[in-house]
Amino acid sequence: IGFARHLAAKGVKDFLFVKASRGGGGNSYWLKGSRDDHMYRHVVETVQQAIQALPQGVTFEVAALLYIQGESDSPAEAAASGERLKTLVENLRKDLPNAAAMKVIIGGIASGGEKSDDVRAQQSALAKNDPTFRYIDTLDLRGQRYDNLHFSKGAKLEIGQRMAKAWLEWSK
Repeated sequence: IGFARHLAAKGVKDFLFVKASRGGGGNSYWLKGSRDDHMYRHVVETVQQAIQALPQGVTFEVAALLYIQGESDSPAEAAASGERLKTLVENLRKDLPNAAAMKVIIGGIASGGEKSDDVRAQQSALAKNDPTFRYIDTLDLRGQRYDNLHFSKGAKLEIGQRMAKAWLEWSK
């Protein structure tokens, strides 16, 4: 919501924001073809439904994926978080219509500990090594987690605004 609000406030009018989220669970749910890939399927189906609802003749591009995930990863999932995010994006670029050039904005997690450090390191490395990824650090919002894990409403709005600023800079 913070992302869409910021775009609208900056005068961007021609966009559709589609939210497909899930609370809890590791990154294997996002891995197409895994034992339980229900989240991958949910994202694809949700975006396809949104596209089908567009008026006939409207052209579109799936331009960006906003991604925040990692707190629920097991140690093994944390160790594979960069590779799995890259695979998720590769699959979405193939499986979603007009998504071949989709960019990715990653909102870093703010949890502490070795597992979370691994997730942050791998996700931020994607942005360093692949120009289609951007990483947004959120460690300064660590104090705005209502249960020491999940971001408060205000922090989520702030992260969305940061992602929108990155998108606007990126898409100049």
